Amino acid sequence: LPSGEQSSRLVISWRMNFLQNTMMKGMIESGVRQGLKDSFEQYASLLNQTVKPVDSKDIGSNKEQILASLQAEPQSDWKLAVQYFANFTVLSTFVMGLYVLVHLWLATPSPIHGLEFVGLDLPDSIGEVIVCGMLVLQAERVLGFISRFMQARMQKGSDHGVKAQGDGWLLTVALIEGSSIAAVDSSALSDPYVVFTCNGKTRTSSIKFQKTDPLWNEIFEFDAMEDPPSMLDVEVFDFDGPFDEATSLGHAEVNFVRNNISDLADVWVTLHGKLAQACQSKLHLRIFLDNTKGSNVAKEYISKMEKEVGKKINIRSPQTNSAFQKLFALPPEEFLINDFTCHLKRKMPLQGRLFLSARIIGFHANLFGQKTKFFFLWEDIEDIQVLSPTLASMGSPIVVMTLRRGRGMEARHGAKTQDEEGRLKFQFQSFVSFNVAHRTIMALWKARSLTPEQKVQLIEEESEARSLVTEESGSFLGLEDVSLSEVYCSVLPVPVSYPFLISFSNMH
Repeated sequence: LPSGEQSSRLVISWRMNFLQNTMMKGMIESGVRQGLKDSFEQYASLLNQTVKPVDSKDIGSNKEQILASLQAEPQSDWKLAVQYFANFTVLSTFVMGLYVLVHLWLATPSPIHGLEFVGLDLPDSIGEVIVCGMLVLQAERVLGFISRFMQARMQKGSDHGVKAQGDGWLLTVALIEGSSIAAVDSSALSDPYVVFTCNGKTRTSSIKFQKTDPLWNEIFEFDAMEDPPSMLDVEVFDFDGPFDEATSLGHAEVNFVRNNISDLADVWVTLHGKLAQACQSKLHLRIFLDNTKGSNVAKEYISKMEKEVGKKINIRSPQTNSAFQKLFALPPEEFLINDFTCHLKRKMPLQGRLFLSARIIGFHANLFGQKTKFFFLWEDIEDIQVLSPTLASMGSPIVVMTLRRGRGMEARHGAKTQDEEGRLKFQFQSFVSFNVAHRTIMALWKARSLTPEQKVQLIEEESEARSLVTEESGSFLGLEDVSLSEVYCSVLPVPVSYPFLISFSNMH
């Protein structure tokens, strides 16, 4: 808690599974719901006599406290201007221009010579030509400095502090500071700024002039996303003016699937790239990912996939989702959508199960104790093709997934081949129900790879409503998915020091 005191959460829930239909189902559920609610209220009232409940506003306020403590570094335009323009180019141009002005003030007009005429005074010596040329070149560079400075001040971290809109997955990124940012200027300094990209949306930080260890303390919020994000792309650029191509100083990827979101609340991200690796550049970030839809997010996402696939998709039980997360070491917000028995085609076909979730596609096989397991993101897939059945595939069509270059390297042990461009190719065959598996794969891939405009166009092109038919895809790891209905659930936070909880402190 913000006060430093630890607390416990007492969760009471109840589920009922009817093995067969009965006309009394509604009456039974209603009676049990009311009875459990009354019993819990009596228990909570009794507990309140000894323990003071924790205010629900204090739970989860750690994020707000961390973000509220960040104070953006004040930036005075005059101070930045002095810091930015205090370099040899500007100072030498100023001195040279002042010298010429003083000379014009002291010198007397010279008579007209050669090709000169009234109003046009040409240089009379090689020295004057050199001085004029140097003044023109220096003035051009100074004007470039001024243009870059004005453009940079217009890009004054306009995305910082803008509140997110909508309901769904909310991503908040706090950019704290940078360390050992690569320098590309002759002054051994750079003008870095950071661009964050997630699900096609970008946020840009302010520009820090002449810094290699910049301090930002800026907060960026992404508008609510319908689909859970898989990756946050981070890239640092050196500002070279409005008309020049920005130089990349390093990039990084934050994978929300391979990292627990709680571990990203305070993290140093190492930048990649030739310049960044040479300088060992890093960024200090604090990342928070919240789901405002609560437990309904899985149900809504599966309902959307049902319309795309044209088949009824059963919501998996908590036990199945927990086993799925444990199998692939996934974060707790990941949920299983469907799984299919198939063969992974390598040198020899390997029978296993293909698991499909909102963000990943994974494969698991256990042949005489020899386990094969891997997964990659839907965004990693560049193309999906279906090959005609062959004798080697036992008369089954083959699904070929080609990953983008450099993607999915953790799963390369499951790839059939790797082409000349370094793209991995995975082949799956012998599906029990190929049509359902293929439609599900394509629907999930399109949902992650298409732009919002393409998704709207795809929905508008759906002319016929397809009926939903239940698909039996088998059980997962021996855990049966049963139809459960949650009748009542309540949470009562209590301090951890309460006597009856201490006895359970060493138990799991």
